[in-house]
Amino acid sequence: MIYYWCHYIWAIVKDEGVYKKMEEYIQINTMGVSREAQLRALKLLNVVLEGNAKPFFQFGYATMRYRWTRLKQVLSLIVLPYRNYLVNIAHFTKHSNILHQPMHG
Repeated sequence: MIYYWCHYIWAIVKDEGVYKKMEEYIQINTMGVSREAQLRALKLLNVVLEGNAKPFFQFGYATMRYRWTRLKQVLSLIVLPYRNYLVNIAHFTKHSNILHQPMHG
């Protein structure tokens, strides 16, 4: 019996050879990037290669640069208060004669 989750395909197959071929086909065609996504990417790359590819790569570079900048900004909003919290704890424990393990980082 073959069960394919994404499209809910069920099949009862009497011939074991046919079953093995169906199973292999399903395994190969459901792993990784979908065929449609691969075809879209191929079409896009062909368009880029036919013309001037510089704007395409400039767009990609600018997009990734913007995303990394935003990510660093968001992380700094999280990390900075945490660092200040650790510094305040270390200062408090030092001046309160409380033994503590200093944190490095």
